[in-house]
Amino acid sequence: MTAGATAPSGDVGVRQRFSIPDWLPWPALSLGLLITIAISTLLWTRMAAVDEQRFQSEVDKVVAQMRRRMVAHEEILRGAAGLVRGSEQVTREEWRDYVEELNLPRNYPGILGVGLTVRMSAADKAAHEASVRKDVPDYRIRPDTPRDEYHSILYLHPLNALNLRAIGYDMNSEPTRSAAMSLARDTGDVALSGKVTLVQEGKEGVQPGFLLYYPLYARGMPTDSVQARRRALLGYTYSPYRAHDLLGSTLRGYADRVVVSVHDGRDIGDASLLYSNAVAGQSLSGLEDRREVEFGGHVWTVRTRAPADFRSDHVVLWLVPLMGSVLSALLFHLLRQLAISARAHRSAQAMTHELALSESRLSAVLDTAADGIVTTDESGMVLTMNRSAADMFGRRSDEVIGLPLARLLPGLDDSWFSRQLSDAQSGRRWTLHQDAQGVRAGGRGFPVTVSVSAFMRDGRTTYTLLLRDVSEQLAAQTRMRLHDRALESSNEAVLIRDVQTAGYPVVYVNAAFERLTGRTAASVIGQPYSYAADPAAPDRVGEEMRWAIAHEKPFTATAEVAGADGRHLWLALSSSPVRDNDGRLTHYVDVFGDITERIEFEQKLIRRTNRLHTVFALSPDGFVTVDADGVITNINPAFVRMTHIPQRELLGMSAAEFERRMRALADPEQPWPELQLDQSSEEPQRLWLKLPEHRVVERSARVAPQGRSEAVLYFRDITQQFEIDRMKSEFLSTAAHELRTPLASIFGFAELLMNRDYDATARRRMYGIIHRQSRVLVNLINDLLDLARIEARAGQDFRYEDLPVRMLINAAIEGLVTPDDTRRIELELPRAMPRVRVDHEKMVRALTNVITNAFKYSPDGGPVTLSVVEASRHSKLMAGIRVADHGIGMTAEQQARIFERFYRADPSGNIPGTGLGMSLVKEIMDLHGGEIEIVSTPGEGSTITLWLPVMDTATT
Repeated sequence: MTAGATAPSGDVGVRQRFSIPDWLPWPALSLGLLITIAISTLLWTRMAAVDEQRFQSEVDKVVAQMRRRMVAHEEILRGAAGLVRGSEQVTREEWRDYVEELNLPRNYPGILGVGLTVRMSAADKAAHEASVRKDVPDYRIRPDTPRDEYHSILYLHPLNALNLRAIGYDMNSEPTRSAAMSLARDTGDVALSGKVTLVQEGKEGVQPGFLLYYPLYARGMPTDSVQARRRALLGYTYSPYRAHDLLGSTLRGYADRVVVSVHDGRDIGDASLLYSNAVAGQSLSGLEDRREVEFGGHVWTVRTRAPADFRSDHVVLWLVPLMGSVLSALLFHLLRQLAISARAHRSAQAMTHELALSESRLSAVLDTAADGIVTTDESGMVLTMNRSAADMFGRRSDEVIGLPLARLLPGLDDSWFSRQLSDAQSGRRWTLHQDAQGVRAGGRGFPVTVSVSAFMRDGRTTYTLLLRDVSEQLAAQTRMRLHDRALESSNEAVLIRDVQTAGYPVVYVNAAFERLTGRTAASVIGQPYSYAADPAAPDRVGEEMRWAIAHEKPFTATAEVAGADGRHLWLALSSSPVRDNDGRLTHYVDVFGDITERIEFEQKLIRRTNRLHTVFALSPDGFVTVDADGVITNINPAFVRMTHIPQRELLGMSAAEFERRMRALADPEQPWPELQLDQSSEEPQRLWLKLPEHRVVERSARVAPQGRSEAVLYFRDITQQFEIDRMKSEFLSTAAHELRTPLASIFGFAELLMNRDYDATARRRMYGIIHRQSRVLVNLINDLLDLARIEARAGQDFRYEDLPVRMLINAAIEGLVTPDDTRRIELELPRAMPRVRVDHEKMVRALTNVITNAFKYSPDGGPVTLSVVEASRHSKLMAGIRVADHGIGMTAEQQARIFERFYRADPSGNIPGTGLGMSLVKEIMDLHGGEIEIVSTPGEGSTITLWLPVMDTATT
């Protein structure tokens, strides 16, 4: 019995030692094929490299041959240039002898000839044509369009029928040829043109062509710079080429094994093709080379490809993959057979082992089940209990096995099992589900859901009970009912959307939603819901909602909706995402309430605030607000204009620093009142500012009486009012003095005449004084009335006309100078005088006042010069009426005060006048948009120019 057992054991050990896994044949096959592929690839790569080297060698030969040929053609043109430079004037016969000596058809096939062009100006064209027609009767320069200079083909040899067409052609008239000629001229070297159609071509057999140019410069002229070379240019030696003929002969014997195409420029399209030796229908290999070759400052692209028969034919290389594939297949078949035999042995062993593990698996499954599993006999005695059931009742399984199940589930006693026995023994499938009450260790009860099934074992009925603790489930249901009641009783509307369904339909709304919107739950649930009050208006809240759902973020918004009574309501909306246990977004919960009253109040507050801000910004008076902590919080534009302190520098500044900043602007000669922010000002404080300009400002403070609050500083610029009051007082004082002087004379002399008797001579003298003083008084009153009327009307009663300056001058002179007047006015007027738009009467009055002053301040009746000038002032053309005298002149201080009312340059009273004339002139000129220019030197005289905008300078 022992020997029989030992023999099989040894046989098994041998089979296990030489067993082949099932997966081994496939890796072996893959490895064999990979090695075969690697070796084949290596061989093919090496042969491809050899082919590539041969191909590149062919390409190098093609490019080198093209370079050599073009260099040879370059030398032809250089030699021709040498011929021209070595001769005073090359004749047509000398040119023919030179070209024929080159033997072009044999030594340089593909070239059409060697030519010479000459440069001439448009003025020399006719003489040149006449000179050449002595040898060539039909010679003329073409095309015959006017241009600054011409480059005519003078010589071209051999002079056959084709080349004869080119004689007289101006190549510079065509852009492609002109570009190459300009390049040769500026560089002093050969230049190759782009692709052109030669003028030698006829209607058939047309080939693409190009030309090569070499510049000719005048002897003895410098050529060391581009500008010098352009001046010294005489013409060009050049050669025209037909591309197929030239490149075909050049590459003959060099491109027989490859396919070559030459393209003009860097493009390789059909439009740029110059030459190709490709044969229609010819198959090509994958070998290709593209090179850019530069000749004479121009680029050609040489594209070279290998034909299909260029690659080496290595039939023997196919034997390597073939033999490798065969050997890999044989190895795969051998290993496959060994693996099948080993698999059969392992299958037998696995079945035995599986039977041994099945029971342990079942035990493990029962122990790891989430629900409790208990088996009992037909009387209710516990036979088995898994770990979950033991944990559920708080007992060990070995304590419970053999006891009645009623100890754990009081409702499932022996009478209960007796009632179930008849159904279990009927032979049909039997199951039962019911709720029961379980008892944990310590006597605490808990709800249990019981599922019972029965099966027959050894002729006896056995029960299997599946137990599930539903304590947490019932507690969750209770919490859910509480949540539902809370949602239903909430004053905030609640709406829940399903975001996993298209359109995000509503799945729940509470009662507050129905009350607030007037829509029933039945009309909303299952449908998309929008907060837009007007369907035609943009749905802003909907856009925000869709963005938040797409990014899985909460969002808040304020929405306007239609209420139940038809009026629009404002809602404060807060929406939050809801996720499942896996973190996936499933729903969004919207909670919103009615904030219509708050929104309406805020809108009223905003409108009121905007009105206050507008008043604040547009006020001509300055405002500065200071908060309870003494920090500047706001400044209006008027205060910035008043002080020229930027707003950004003041905001956030303390009140003490603000007061120091204001003191820096103050006039040091005037007192500065202390700033009080703890109480409102009873009387405004007066501030005297020196910077940025002299100002008088009143400052007031207003503080809210309720506790610590903001203070508002009010700044009112009273500079103009202060100045007006000062000027009014000064004016009344001066006017009273000026009026009192003539009135006193009139009154005094009138009283003398009334109370005393005088002779006729004395009375006449007194009457004259009364008359003169009366005229002074009348003139003074008239001037005052004119000034007052002009200032009050601000030019509204002016009658503007487009008048010549001469008319104003004539009118002013006629009103001043009488036939027997000894005063002289010298006129210096131009022939053409400008026109100006003025009020005739007012402008004549202003000019009369200026001329009158010139006469008054000129001693001994000196002449007054009146002239008219024109000049540009402040980017505007203006006409100046200039009045010059040789009188007493004025100092700089007197000039500064000349426009003050009642001011006289001569205060002695010897020169009559009211002191209002120049003030009246200033008012009239300002209303005409003019200027007054004063140039004066004491003791030498004054020149006053009235500048007016010019309307028309063509008037005489």
